[in-house]
Amino acid sequence: MNKLNIILVIKSLAGGGAEKVLTLLAHGFIKAGHSVTLITYESTKKDVYILNPNVKRIDLSEKWLKGNVVSKNISLLNSLRNNIKSSNADVVISFVHMVNIRTLISCIGLNIPIVVTEHCDPSKSSLNNTWRLIRKLAYPFSSKLIGVSEGVTDKFTWLKKRQTIYNPVEIDKVEKESNSKRLILGSMGRLTYQKGYNRLIKYFSVVAEEFPEWDLVIYGEGDLRTQLKQQIIDLKLTERIFLPGFHQNSKEALTNLELFVITSHFEGFCLVIVEAMAQKVPVISFDCPSGPAELIENNVNGSLIAADDEESMINQMRQLMLNKSERERLAEAGHTSINRFSLPEIINEWEGLFKEIIDEK
Repeated sequence: MNKLNIILVIKSLAGGGAEKVLTLLAHGFIKAGHSVTLITYESTKKDVYILNPNVKRIDLSEKWLKGNVVSKNISLLNSLRNNIKSSNADVVISFVHMVNIRTLISCIGLNIPIVVTEHCDPSKSSLNNTWRLIRKLAYPFSSKLIGVSEGVTDKFTWLKKRQTIYNPVEIDKVEKESNSKRLILGSMGRLTYQKGYNRLIKYFSVVAEEFPEWDLVIYGEGDLRTQLKQQIIDLKLTERIFLPGFHQNSKEALTNLELFVITSHFEGFCLVIVEAMAQKVPVISFDCPSGPAELIENNVNGSLIAADDEESMINQMRQLMLNKSERERLAEAGHTSINRFSLPEIINEWEGLFKEIIDEK
């Protein structure tokens, strides 16, 4: 298609799934020949992801930091509007609910197609009732809402213009080599209630004595680090369970794992499942809302456990920790199953959306 001027808007590039997806999409759009500008309104000092060098960056953090809540928001909206207006944008994509609302308000009357994206189950979001009402009033002014899974998209039945486009992943040839004498069961994500890492730590503690050659490593940062660390101390597993923090290179972190486990209470897409599969790591996940069931076919390309079924989760962990050949079978099947999430495939879907909404303008 013709070269487009694409504007991406997000709060920051601090660690998180939506932020990682944005950097991948920006890279994909650049490779497809488009011009990309990223607007953030928190300091670039918070960045943990590396942008394609051809992406233009606009930092509005100074507009966001000054004044009281009302004046800060007014200043931010005006600055966001002025930058989008002066950019001659063909399309704007915003990421995550609060940014979506602000972007839609700032672009009133500009006649630029606005795509809003939702990355988590909206019924589980942190929005209070007032912001939920504002979202319901604002979203119909978008050109399209994109949910990152059918489970997310289906929660917006009140919105006619909605569509699912899955998150992308870069798929490379993988040669599994591990020099570690330890076998690593791992997970990756924010250390928050959503991810249920207190459960994963408990499950590992149940099987730890049976499998003295295995360790548990959970990559990520978050509000529950102190509580999780104390849980590990209380279980006397400080030499078996590790919280090394955020790892900027997820491929490097994942490739050393022997097994990957998701114990989340809820998700949106769960990109890290696809990332683990891309590195030929077998995956076990709770069938939480929403995402995992769209990625994993049980006992075909991974293991899908009924949500909150702790006994079945522990048993499946035990079975795969015992059986290397079964881990290898699921790892190969998982890797084969993710071609539909490749970056070129997902960029093609986005370009199809762009053509549709620009033609309708």
